[in-house]
Amino acid sequence: MTRHNNNSGFAVIEGLLILVIVAIIGFVGYKVEKTRNDTNKLNEQSAAQQVAVPKSNTSGTGVPASIKSTSDLTKALNVLNTDNPDDNSADLTQIDSQSSAF
Repeated sequence: MTRHNNNSGFAVIEGLLILVIVAIIGFVGYKVEKTRNDTNKLNEQSAAQQVAVPKSNTSGTGVPASIKSTSDLTKALNVLNTDNPDDNSADLTQIDSQSSAF
């Protein structure tokens, strides 16, 4: 009588080792994703808290501190032209930088 050894397939220890490795990879992936989500939430909260609130409606020169419409831009340009009517390029640069906020 001949004996046939069936040596194909996984042993119990090999199966447990694979299960442990997959569990470790899954746990690390979960922690990375959770940390990323927590960081994104903190960044959104800090960005919402950093919104600047003007202390007054106008600065010392009569230019509106916060520009909310095109009429505010026109007022600002008029004040800048009154202060220094010859230097329009600097005025436009200043207004462009202020208008980029909205």
